[in-house]
Amino acid sequence: MDLKPLKSFETPSYPSGSENMEKNEGFLNNFVPKRWLKPAIMTGAALLLSFCQPVLPANTISTASGVCFASETGGSQPFWNFASNLIAANDSTPQPEFGRTAGKPAMISTLTESEAQQIVSDEFRINKVKFERQNYNIGKKDTPMILDGYTPRQQLGYKIISSQDWSEIAIWSGDKNKCFSSSEEAAQFLEKKLLEKRIRCACIYIPDFVSKQKARDSLKSQVKEKSKTMR
Repeated sequence: MDLKPLKSFETPSYPSGSENMEKNEGFLNNFVPKRWLKPAIMTGAALLLSFCQPVLPANTISTASGVCFASETGGSQPFWNFASNLIAANDSTPQPEFGRTAGKPAMISTLTESEAQQIVSDEFRINKVKFERQNYNIGKKDTPMILDGYTPRQQLGYKIISSQDWSEIAIWSGDKNKCFSSSEEAAQFLEKKLLEKRIRCACIYIPDFVSKQKARDSLKSQVKEKSKTMR
């Protein structure tokens, strides 16, 4: 067997989609029917996709092109808060508030219930709202509903809501299959159900996927607003 050296050769590399598209060949184009590339078809597809875009619930996580970001609600429509909540997957900068581990984004609740409890208690005290009992069960033994603060004679209380409380709320309501898209939705649902039982309860939700400062500001704002009807 005679071995002959090559006079020249291209540097080995992985195939890229852009190169294949430029050559109008390759595996990417093989799976795209030619009629789909007609202007009329492309325009129709674009319009269809724009109308079918799903509305994401408030404070959820989505990923695109290796980027993890949070959705917040602005008015009645969600918007992407790229400015403050975007974390690139290849960014290894420590992000303790967002649960950054091993250079990979992992968005979690930024305030624990104990931290939120301290903030809420202080704010109620500032707004001169007091409760006689702590960790008071207004439910039954098999379907408990523990309020963080409660005054029985006035049927007045408050409860801090996080995603860990969703199951408790669903079971207590009698619909164990009840689902929530956010802690805010769960708080509104519980507040309405308790009001039907003539219990005025300020359900304070812990916002997820925001910075600790934004979460603190939200809790303080909620307590201040609800205190107006509880004095």
